[in-house]
Amino acid sequence: MPRRPLIITLIAIFYFLSPAAIIIQGSVMNRIPLLGPYNIFTRLFITDIIILLIYPISAVALYSVKKWGWYLFLGCVLILIGYNIFVYFLNPRYSLSVLIIFNVVLAVVAGIFFRKHVIAPYFNPRLRWWETKPRFKIDIHADIMLDDQILSGDILDLSISGFFMAFDTSLSLGQVYTFDLKCLKRSVKVSGKVMRKSTEKEGYNGLGIMFVRLTKKEKTGINTIIKDLEKGGLRDSSRDRAAAETGETGRPELRPTASRYTLAHDAVLSGGNRTINCRMLDISKNGCLITTEQDISEKQTISEKQIYQMNIRCMNLEIEIDSRIKRKPEPHGAKQYAMEFVDITKEKKHSLNILVQTLKKIGAKNRIEESTPLPDEEIDKTVLGTPYKIVLFFRKLILKDVG
Repeated sequence: MPRRPLIITLIAIFYFLSPAAIIIQGSVMNRIPLLGPYNIFTRLFITDIIILLIYPISAVALYSVKKWGWYLFLGCVLILIGYNIFVYFLNPRYSLSVLIIFNVVLAVVAGIFFRKHVIAPYFNPRLRWWETKPRFKIDIHADIMLDDQILSGDILDLSISGFFMAFDTSLSLGQVYTFDLKCLKRSVKVSGKVMRKSTEKEGYNGLGIMFVRLTKKEKTGINTIIKDLEKGGLRDSSRDRAAAETGETGRPELRPTASRYTLAHDAVLSGGNRTINCRMLDISKNGCLITTEQDISEKQTISEKQIYQMNIRCMNLEIEIDSRIKRKPEPHGAKQYAMEFVDITKEKKHSLNILVQTLKKIGAKNRIEESTPLPDEEIDKTVLGTPYKIVLFFRKLILKDVG
């Protein structure tokens, strides 16, 4: 599970444990017992207790990685430095060198949180990758080489004998082609014969492929994919269809073909008197990333305020849920929209949990990794509205003097 940057965690632990270290140090240096009669705790003044409490407060502020936490931590550091100076002038018997070293350490630690990549997450929630729910990449497709060009199509269902894929390019019936099947973490190259083309009733262009001349290694690869699907809880959709047509269940003879597993991962957006067919690229408990090939004119631009009903079809699950756009695509980039789920009922939350757990079990990759690099462009925009401007100001002065 993604965690906060290690430097933040370590410094927060250091501040949290500091009161214990200070008390032990005071006990040893002043030869005052930690426990028993006349222990060191009986000699603490109210100001000492307040200062000791500032350290764990600083730890909590740091670990929160929130805007208020950054300012609270900086305020605590200034109080500690000021208190040390005040105590020294009040009681000069303390070593000046110890005072300087102690305050320099506090200043250096505070300076770390003025660094661009450290301060940015405190002021921009989008840069706190560890708070993002796991997003599972839905990478289930087949590649085919045609005329020195690799073409891809989504695998909509799969069995030990063949698969059905969404594919716009026309292939000859009865012709054998080489396909590179990719199902989440698995990949296998196979030969397949085009057995049928989709009909108008099916609503999309697709091809039914039957495996031919499978080697032992290829059979093992396909069986491994199917075992992953079964481990994730996917059911045999051919049995479900047969049972729906006959009204009977539990009879093996109702399955005219090998066990077949539905791998479709698409969505339909409905709203504003429009219906938009989309393909899901990833999904989490909070939202999903979709792409669409539909040409949306300027007059029909998807609105960020518009609530869309999204009909998700992923694996063998169907979920209807309200959503809105969280992030639009770049002007010249791919038509990808980050959608955020809204008004999630308990029942829909349960369905999303099942879907996410299914993807996790069958090997879907979490796109939000602990090592996710922070986008420099986003960081640069963020720090312009933070106290990091002080660093930029002094940097300009230094460069000006050097120049």
